Amino acid sequence: VSLSAFPHLAYQFPQLTYIRFDKGNYTALYNKNHNFLNGMNEIIKGIDTVIISTGIMVHQAVKIANQFKSKLGVIDVYQLKPLN
Repeated sequence: VSLSAFPHLAYQFPQLTYIRFDKGNYTALYNKNHNFLNGMNEIIKGIDTVIISTGIMVHQAVKIANQFKSKLGVIDVYQLKPLN
């Protein structure tokens, strides 16, 4: 889903934009209605600790968090700006 959403977002905003796509087949983390404008998304809500990740490592973070049965959360940072 992000593969098709990010080029459209980059086209909407006239500033210089960098988009990186990871190679490989991965489970989709988002549906087609996801709003990518906020820059990040909490994929798994954790109780004790949160992994903040980006790119291909988000999939590894989700895999690890699933082993801890909701004690470990995952936040995907897919856009550096406007993230403060």
